[in-house]
Amino acid sequence: MLKRIDARASLRKQGACATVCAAMKNIASVFAALIALTVAFHAEPQNPAGGAGQGDVSTLTRRVVLVTIDGMRGDYLGNADAYQLRIPNLRRLMHEGSYSPRTLSVFPTLTGTAHTALVTGTGAMKHGILGNNKFDPTTWVYRDDNPDNYDLQPTFRDYAEIKVATLWSAARAKGLKTAAIGWPQTAGGPIDYRIDIGAAATGAESHQRTSQSASPGWLEKVEQKLGPLQATDGRMADHLKALVAVEILKQFQPSLMAIHFSLTDTVQHANGPLTPAAFAAMEESDQNVGDVVAGIQAAGLAANTGTTLIVTGDHGFIPMHTELAINLPLIEAGLIAKGADGHPSWTAIVAANRGLGSLYIKDRSPETTAKARQALEKYAALYPRRFRIIERAELDQWSADRDAVLGIEPTVGYVLDARLAPPFAQPHARAAGHGYRPDTPGMETGFIAYGAGIRAGWVLPVTNTIDVGPTIAMLLGLQLPDADGKPIVGVFIGKGSSKSESHH
Repeated sequence: MLKRIDARASLRKQGACATVCAAMKNIASVFAALIALTVAFHAEPQNPAGGAGQGDVSTLTRRVVLVTIDGMRGDYLGNADAYQLRIPNLRRLMHEGSYSPRTLSVFPTLTGTAHTALVTGTGAMKHGILGNNKFDPTTWVYRDDNPDNYDLQPTFRDYAEIKVATLWSAARAKGLKTAAIGWPQTAGGPIDYRIDIGAAATGAESHQRTSQSASPGWLEKVEQKLGPLQATDGRMADHLKALVAVEILKQFQPSLMAIHFSLTDTVQHANGPLTPAAFAAMEESDQNVGDVVAGIQAAGLAANTGTTLIVTGDHGFIPMHTELAINLPLIEAGLIAKGADGHPSWTAIVAANRGLGSLYIKDRSPETTAKARQALEKYAALYPRRFRIIERAELDQWSADRDAVLGIEPTVGYVLDARLAPPFAQPHARAAGHGYRPDTPGMETGFIAYGAGIRAGWVLPVTNTIDVGPTIAMLLGLQLPDADGKPIVGVFIGKGSSKSESHH
């Protein structure tokens, strides 16, 4: 498929190697393509939608490709030189487009919540995706057969769970084709070309899952070019996402495409941020971005038509060391008990979303709330500087869980867990994680905009995840009526640009 700048030997050893290696013979190198794209990406669209001129930022592009690098810290862009990161594709997009080394995500800073914010322009309070996992205590084990009850909770997955308008629904309303590759919260959504590509123990199992996830009517045509889509590790899965994205662009030319690369997240959970493993994963992601960029050029979708590329993350990463069984205070206070079926019976309980705990009160009574607060405050005194109680007003500021009476935020390095058995504090199994407030140092991600409609050489000191969706909506002339975010007009060419948000 796409010949890489620095192809990894590890990729050549994977089960899907034959598919990838055969395909790589057909396209010139990413580096050569990027040079050509310097001119081509910035070409003015022909016959812009609505007939408006280039000064109208809503008609500056025909196509937007949105890429997320899961867990990409903002300093991986801003401090790339200091970290000696080999990310030539991202560097070129940064220097020839506009970028921000500090993008504030949403609360909690989790993959599902943030990716939904990217396509809605809203936080969890509005869009309804409160984390990666749903609150369902009937799945919890009172005595821990599983060391991590959090992972026993059902996941948010279906598009129907989103409570507001999305870029997907807005594009469908305008008659635009869309594609989503590995994008969270899209199952059953109004998307023309949708697929999940994940690693499995065997190639056959991976292929089966991948095939079952695809929206109907197109996968066979892509596999005729690429062969069976199967991956046995995260690196191969991400690389296949890039290959599939390119093939969809070539064959179907959607107006909106979103691609989610997840390797950087997986590696940092296991090894921590700012580590050799994390940097290697970031470099792998850079190559995948380069593959997509080169594919856009090879498909003829840059020159004379107009394509805008946006690359961002969903959250940052920080080291973790200790997990807190945040419901033990409520068990001690008699607010949670073991039910007849072995699962918790409760009047007050905390849904532990890693860096944010949502306190739910079943009867919403002031008396139960006061009793729960007292129990939590007792443990805050017994374990000082481990966590704090967040008042409802502060949750509102971050557009967090609407149904939570109070919030619980762990101190950096600590993580909330749904365990229902002692001890209160114990070592955490993972090296690092996320979920904390978006302005927590290390939780920031980054943002790059490049191509049609985007001016070159500008740096925006701070941007926001909820502003990305409205920015894309403006570029494509779409409507996001529920969005709280605003377009990042500082990146645009034309009279809609605002130098107040940017500087050389």
